Amino acid sequence: MLKRVLVSLLVLVFSAVHVFAQSGVNKPNVQDRPSMVRTTVEKVGVNGRIKRLVLTDGTKLKGFIKEINSDSFILVDGYRVVGGRVEAVDKSNSAREIRFDEIQEIRPFKGNKGGAIAVGVIVAAAGGGLLYLLGRSVSN
Repeated sequence: MLKRVLVSLLVLVFSAVHVFAQSGVNKPNVQDRPSMVRTTVEKVGVNGRIKRLVLTDGTKLKGFIKEINSDSFILVDGYRVVGGRVEAVDKSNSAREIRFDEIQEIRPFKGNKGGAIAVGVIVAAAGGGLLYLLGRSVSN
């Protein structure tokens, strides 16, 4: 009985980790790319940071979103802190308007590690359940 419970918990934990790891495997359709890029840019938001941006011509950029338009956005190279908030500014007069359809790859800056926290919570819950079951079987 105890072996069956242990095997079940291990299968559950590894299945959750596998599903979590596979969640971003599907590649977007080329026709859907501009709308997916727009969604990503809107999610990052004005004054948000872009860690890596690769254009279809191979140009690699990074920076902060100054403004979001219907078919493009403005990328600038710097920021300043105003009233405890980050504000995108064009420090070197190199602001660039980038259309959503000319982006090959976009990676926003992620300051938090939410995925690692989720996996940790799943593993901790499985471990807690295992300890509970072990304690219960020993007391019987």
